[in-house]
This record gives sequence, structure tokens and C-alpha cells, in this order.
Amino acid sequence: MDSWKLAVRRYQDILPDADIPRFNFPREKLLAWLRNDACPAVEEYSQRLRFQEYANWPLIALNPGADTPERQLIDSLEQGILKCAKTLSQLRKEELVGKNLEDQNPSRDYVSEETVEITAGGTTSLKRIIGKSNDLEIVLSQVEYLSQISDLPLVNSSDYFGPVQEFSKDVDGKKSNVVDL
Repeated sequence: MDSWKLAVRRYQDILPDADIPRFNFPREKLLAWLRNDACPAVEEYSQRLRFQEYANWPLIALNPGADTPERQLIDSLEQGILKCAKTLSQLRKEELVGKNLEDQNPSRDYVSEETVEITAGGTTSLKRIIGKSNDLEIVLSQVEYLSQISDLPLVNSSDYFGPVQEFSKDVDGKKSNVVDL
């Protein structure tokens, strides 16, 4: 029997039911399973040539410069998004379009802070601060950012090893409120 099939079978023996009460959770058995069954199975599996080929496929086929149909689709999508953003940016500057966007997307109220008293008789709001959220402004700032750049890397090989979230920089090199897309 393959080590990964054995690992799956042993896992199912340890946790046959997903609704295990917290106090009965077999933590020690799972740690032993992870150490003795799962890790060796993954190690063995990772040595297989087919697994390595599949694991490396995104790095080979999707990275910039790859001459693959998948990469060509990504390049086309990147350019399409940038062209669309440029068009939307120009359109929103038209007075009628800008006014219609604002009319259709008004700011909304939200509770930004609240103090609540909780008693046996119930809850009472003692203080509530209402803020305004302008979702349209956020979306338009993202469109404007995209309209000013020439490169939109939708595929980043670093993401393959772990996602990286950071602030984008605007055209002037300042941090923007737009998160890397």
C-alpha cells in the first residue's frame, strides 16, 4: 500500500467523525500521525518526477516571458485590464458620467465606534459615532491607479511560495491605498 493511502487510512481511524467534542479531540494522536505518517508520505510523494513536474508547472508556464498559451492569456488579460482602466478613467471625467456615478453610489453611514452597556435587563447604546464610507471613491482611486501604470503583473512567482500583501506605490512612488492586485 502506498504511504499516502496508509496515511489517509490512519487519519480516518483517528478522526472518523468531524463532530468530535473539544474535550475528546485526539491532539496527541494527530501530532503522532503527522510526524509518523503524513510527513513521510509527503516526503516520498515529493520525490516523484510526475509530482515535481506538476509542482513546477506554474513557475514554468505562467511566469513573464514564458512562451505558453496560458501565459499569453495572462498577458492579454493584463493589457485588457489596463486598457479598460484607462477608458474608465477618461469616462469618469465626463461631467454627466461623474454625476451619474455619484448619484448611483452615494456615501453610506456606518457605525465607526459604539459604547454599549450590557446588563441583565438588556443592552443600551450609550454612545454611537457614525462615519461615512465612500465606496465609489475607493473604486475610482483603484481605477485611476491602474490607468496610470503600464505593467500589471497578475502572476508573481513569489506568490507560489507564500502570498505577499503590500501597499502598491502610485505613479509618484508614494504608498497608495490600493493593495497589490
